[in-house]
Amino acid sequence: SVRQNIEALNLFASTQIYRRSATALGPRPTHYNVPFNIAFLDPPYHKDLVAPALAQLLDGNWLTDEALIMVESGADESLEFIGLDTINERIKGAAKVTFLRRN
Repeated sequence: SVRQNIEALNLFASTQIYRRSATALGPRPTHYNVPFNIAFLDPPYHKDLVAPALAQLLDGNWLTDEALIMVESGADESLEFIGLDTINERIKGAAKVTFLRRN
């Protein structure tokens, strides 16, 4: 589980997990004092969910300016990342992981 991995890495005290639909985040709640440094999006493939999820993260002030964003998609999906630079892309089988940062 995610919790076990965080504990195994001894990062429990410095980690926040916010689980909900990334396409309906809205603004970052005030009790989250600082934006997140890392975002990992793994939506169902071929459902056109990446763009609305990224818009929610960026528009809702969820991420720091330097945040690393990882998006898993189908290897055959062609995605456009407006306002973000692709820094790496890896394909393994049917999956593609794209690493992004704000430009």
